[in-house]
Amino acid sequence: MDMMPDAEVVTGRPDFGPSPAAEPPAGMQGFIDAFEGEVGFYAVDLETAAAIGFDEQARFSAGGLSALFGVIAYAARVEAGEVLPTRSVQIRPDDARGRGLGLPDAGSVYTLAELATLALNGDRTAEHLLVETIGGAEAVDETLSVLADLDIDGVGSYLDPCARDRVFAEALDARFASVSCDDLGRWLYAGVTTGLSPMPFARPPTFDDAALEMAAAARIRASAGTLTARGLARVLALLDAGGLISPAVDARVRALLDGGRASGGGDDELPATIWSGSMEGLTEDGHHWAGRVRAPGGISFVMVVLNAGGQEVDALTRALGARAWIALLGGIEWPPMAPASPGEATAEVLGADASDACDTAPGGLEGQAVCRSNAAAEVFAPGAAVAASLITPGPGPLEAAWIWAPPDGPRVRTQQRLPRSAWWVWSEARRLFEEGQWSVTVSLDGEVVRSVSFDVSAE
Repeated sequence: MDMMPDAEVVTGRPDFGPSPAAEPPAGMQGFIDAFEGEVGFYAVDLETAAAIGFDEQARFSAGGLSALFGVIAYAARVEAGEVLPTRSVQIRPDDARGRGLGLPDAGSVYTLAELATLALNGDRTAEHLLVETIGGAEAVDETLSVLADLDIDGVGSYLDPCARDRVFAEALDARFASVSCDDLGRWLYAGVTTGLSPMPFARPPTFDDAALEMAAAARIRASAGTLTARGLARVLALLDAGGLISPAVDARVRALLDGGRASGGGDDELPATIWSGSMEGLTEDGHHWAGRVRAPGGISFVMVVLNAGGQEVDALTRALGARAWIALLGGIEWPPMAPASPGEATAEVLGADASDACDTAPGGLEGQAVCRSNAAAEVFAPGAAVAASLITPGPGPLEAAWIWAPPDGPRVRTQQRLPRSAWWVWSEARRLFEEGQWSVTVSLDGEVVRSVSFDVSAE
C-alpha cells in the first residue's frame, strides 16, 4: 500500500478548535473503502493543531469509549474532595453488565481507583460501578457540561453500559425492556441467549440485516451515547494540554490512561510509533480505538478511529496512524532494527525513575525511548503504575501473557495476541495498592521470558 500522504493537512487553532470545513482528502475514500463498515477518523497534532481526518463529524455509537467520560467525572470528584480513590465498592449480583475483563464473582471488593483502570480497559461492570458510585449518568453529564464552553461538539450525553445496550436492543424489539442488564449485555456481545427465553421471548430472537441497520440508525438519531471522531480527539487533545477540566483533573485522567493497557509497535505500515494511553471500545456492531501517539520528544498527536459494521480496528489504526504520522510529523526515519533471532524477546518491570540501563535496552531507539519513560525500579509507592513491557523483534503473530501475583490473594492473568509485525513493544500496566512483595511473570508463546519480584511500599 502506498503510504505517501495524499491528504491536505488542515491547520487548526492552538486551542484545538474546529478546523475549517474541507473536502475529504484525495484518495482517502478509496483507502477507507478497502475496510468493512463505516469509518470516522481524526488526528490532531498537539503542538501545531494541524489535523487530518475523514468523516470526522459523522456520529457513531460511543460504546466502550464512554468509559473515558465516566473516568473524567470520577477524577473531577476526587480532586474536589468528594470521593477518595481508596474508597471500596463491593460487587453485588445485579451489578454485572455482560462483559468484564477482570472482575470476579459478586462479593469481591475493589477500590474506585482500581475500577477506573478496569473501566478504561473495557470492563463494563467496572464502568457501571464507578459511575454509579459518583452519582450516576447525571454526574458525568454535569462534569462534561464544560464541553459546551470549550466549543466542543460531537459528544452526546453519557449513557452507562446498560442504557447504551437498551437504546439499540429496544429499537429491535420493545420486549428487551424487561431483560436484565447482564443478560442483555451477554446477548449483544457474546451471543448468549439463555436470559432471553422463555421470557420475554418464547424462543431466542433473530434479526435480519435490515432490522439491525434500522436499530443502529435509531441509536444514532437518539444522540445520547454517541460521539464523533473529531469531538473525542479534541477532548483528548485538551486533556493532554491540561485545558479540559483543570490541570489537576486532566493530569489524573492522563495518569489513569497511561496506567491502563497500552501498546506500541512498528511494521512496514507504521514504523517507529508508540501508542500511549490508548483504549478500545466495543459497540453492538463495531470496534473503536482512541489514543495518544508518542514520537521522539514526547506525545505528538492524538488519534481516534471509529468503525461501525466492521471488526478491523487494529488494521485501520495502524494504516491510518501511518498516514497521520507522515501528514502531521513528516517522514521521520529510524535506524533499522538490530538483527534478532525469531521469537527472541526481553521483558522488564518498569517504573517511573530514570536509569542509565536504558542505553542498552533492546528494540533500538524506540525500545530505549520506552525504557527511559518507564525505567526499571525495585520499589513502587502504593498506587503507582507498574508495567511489564515485552519487546519482541518479531516475527509474529505471537501469544504474550502477563501473570501478576499479589502478596496475598489470587493471581491475575492477562493475555494478548500480538499481530504479525517486524517488531512490537507491548506493555501491560497496573496500579498496585496492596503493600508487600509482588511478582510478575511474562511469557511468549507459552515460554516464560522473565519473572521479576518487586515491592510495593509507602516507605
